[in-house]
Amino acid sequence: LTKSKKNSLPKLTIKDIKDIKKNEINTIIISIIYNIFVLAYILNLEGKDCHCFRDWRHDFMKYYSISLIVWGLITIGLIIYNVNNELINVIRQISMFAYLVNVWCLYSYIGILDTINCKCAIITSKKTHYFLYLFRYIVVGLLFISLLYILLILLK
Repeated sequence: LTKSKKNSLPKLTIKDIKDIKKNEINTIIISIIYNIFVLAYILNLEGKDCHCFRDWRHDFMKYYSISLIVWGLITIGLIIYNVNNELINVIRQISMFAYLVNVWCLYSYIGILDTINCKCAIITSKKTHYFLYLFRYIVVGLLFISLLYILLILLK
């Protein structure tokens, strides 16, 4: 950056940094709650009485949710103690790729359960299934908007 551009950048105060950390922690807490929600739904589909469709997507979403719950708790600690290194950045990038796979799994797997009228999903976990059924469209829409935004930035 040139000297004039460096001076035009806003300086962050300690309060700004604390607010950023607080927002990041709040986002992680929401992610943990969401993943607990998904995990409970997936575990419900593993009951003895449930004989619905099950493939690798089921297992992927289960283990992905578990790993994000654990990673979220670890990340909160890392944020509080200002820990940041290359390994953490690599893990974040891997988790972003896994997130895209998880979005596809959620979108397709929930759709299949809805199409085949899986009673474990639709009746036993009615509210959770309905939420995830709608949420999958929201996530795909947000991903699409994000990709358009990135393309617009790259084309500038």
